[in-house]
Amino acid sequence: AITHLSLSANARRIQIAYLAELLADKKRLLLMGDFNCDLLAPEMSRLFQFTTLQLPEISLPTFPSWDAKRPIDHILVGGMDSCNYQTHIAAGSDHLAIALELDIN
Repeated sequence: AITHLSLSANARRIQIAYLAELLADKKRLLLMGDFNCDLLAPEMSRLFQFTTLQLPEISLPTFPSWDAKRPIDHILVGGMDSCNYQTHIAAGSDHLAIALELDIN
């Protein structure tokens, strides 16, 4: 699944509640996009409580791309192993792109 969450924490809380409900029964899961918040933001906890999604081992700053200081873009994985979480320059974007490798065995 791909998402682009709101700038407002209250709006994100509503969006995340919907995503958690929608994705709760999925054993293998990827959720990626611009979350507009750190993964430890209070509104994010619902995703980790009600889905198989796990916090990544590292959180990389992605915004702004020219001097990335804020980790607001994420790839969340559930039911699979991942490694090599890294950022890349994304031409024309004010965010850095994120990539990782998945082991789906």
